[in-house]
Amino acid sequence: MSVMDGLLNLLSLASLNFLGNVLDFRTYSAPNQGEDEAATSEQILLLNKYDRCHISGDERASICYARGIAVAIFNWIRSTCTVTDPDGNTVEDIPSYFVCRVLKALLRYKACAMRHHLAGAPHCDTAALKKQIENVVKVDGPIAKFWANKGDLPDDSLGFGQAAGYTVVQATFPVERCELEPSTKRPQLIYPLQYLRRCCSRWEPQALIPDGRLGRKFVCSRRLNWRKQAVAR
Repeated sequence: MSVMDGLLNLLSLASLNFLGNVLDFRTYSAPNQGEDEAATSEQILLLNKYDRCHISGDERASICYARGIAVAIFNWIRSTCTVTDPDGNTVEDIPSYFVCRVLKALLRYKACAMRHHLAGAPHCDTAALKKQIENVVKVDGPIAKFWANKGDLPDDSLGFGQAAGYTVVQATFPVERCELEPSTKRPQLIYPLQYLRRCCSRWEPQALIPDGRLGRKFVCSRRLNWRKQAVAR
């Protein structure tokens, strides 16, 4: 994280998780729709009205959770990292800049592929890709704002020129120890539920808790009031 390459590696990893639905081919197919099959009227209803695609509910929950972790990483970078370009200018909100450049390039590449009749994700066209992009950018306020003013962003390259010319200064903060809750006597995890709610609004879960009976599987509960818990180190 002390050099630009390290920061770009972290942004790339977080962006892959943030764009899970956009990049997954199954997003653009209705439930149980084959790659070469036209959707039935029932499948179209499920896809368009109820937002049900060929990805299972459990997998979509996992994608939502991973997206929340990605947003948490973006916010951490925004609050701790100052990036300066080779000319000495500060790069404002580099996570949003990075993600929006990726999205704009994706749209251009998809449009070019369709003009040349190149196969891609089954049942995905430029309109479907744009719909997914417009949906995912709403998850993070800074990215949504950046995307709304994307006109000046390049769409033909994802590079940053000479990465070695950029400098990254990371702020340091004192580390505070967190105690276990007396009622549980075991570590509790932070779940970014504010992002899960935005990504999977039809669920609107109030809490995400580890269910000991199901091992490491997570379950949602509407009966519990969400509250932020500390991570035991």
